[in-house]
Amino acid sequence: MENRIVDEETLSVANEYKARGSILAYDLLTNQSIICDALQEGRAFRVDIPLGHESYFRTVIGSFKPHNFLLPNTRGLEIFQFPWMFITLNAIMWTCVAEGFDIDTGPMNVEINFFITACLAFLLVFRINRVAVRWWDTRTNWGKIVEVVRVLTIEIMEHVDHAPSRDKAVRWLFAYTIATKELLRLEEGSQIRFNYKELNGILSLDEIKQMESVPHPAMYCMCEVRNILKRAMQVNSDVPVSLAVMYESNLRMLEKSINILIAQVGGMERVKATPLPIIYVTHTRTMMILYLFLIPYVSESEWGWYTIPTVSVLAYALLGIDAAAHECEVP
Repeated sequence: MENRIVDEETLSVANEYKARGSILAYDLLTNQSIICDALQEGRAFRVDIPLGHESYFRTVIGSFKPHNFLLPNTRGLEIFQFPWMFITLNAIMWTCVAEGFDIDTGPMNVEINFFITACLAFLLVFRINRVAVRWWDTRTNWGKIVEVVRVLTIEIMEHVDHAPSRDKAVRWLFAYTIATKELLRLEEGSQIRFNYKELNGILSLDEIKQMESVPHPAMYCMCEVRNILKRAMQVNSDVPVSLAVMYESNLRMLEKSINILIAQVGGMERVKATPLPIIYVTHTRTMMILYLFLIPYVSESEWGWYTIPTVSVLAYALLGIDAAAHECEVP
């Protein structure tokens, strides 16, 4: 585990908490910079859209420092750059051949073009709508986790009198959020590995390794929280009736929050484990590539040299929509 990095003012505050018996607060304050840097390093790529009227054109050209429209991660180019290049090169090749040898394929039938375009648009719109629902569901689930973790932390701090048990339960609750993140990012067939810095001062090295060894780290964390709370509010023959009733009432309240957290992980696992049927994705992409591939052969006689930029821009637009759907499919 990393050594603590803390300034004198923060250390002074941390020592005050330690003197009052709050070891958890002491560990959090003295490891704050390490944990925050590790979480920032492990965050998913995101560009925040600036507010204000000037943001519209900045969005169009993608000028978000240090990112710009040429970088693939702001446009999703890493997903569709090869089919886009293929379609553009096909348009260049046929346009050069048609113009060089004066080949005239005749105008394309308007009704046929409308029918094909409408079918393709329906396929793309249906897909983007479905993945938008998945994106929203995942956002809702994660927002619920943030909400309930905060509520459960306050409930534990308020209703659990035994300080070591209280602190231990909150530590495992913090670990649950990290475990959930890593579990959802885990690729099939891979072994889960935690960035120890993210849990620096929260759990011991042995506890982190134990989390890595179980099939479902998030559930393991919740079981630890539940077990700690149960032992902290254990009712036996020596406990007064009034105190036992209070323990049971508090435990039921805490159990509700724990069950909600478990349900949210299950909801996001459902999104991850059930993508759109592969037949729909392959069918949509096949029809789209075929459509873009054939456009130069039926439209070059009307568009001439404008066929190249027209097809390239059209391919960029349609393939970009498909790339956006791919990004949203597993948020």
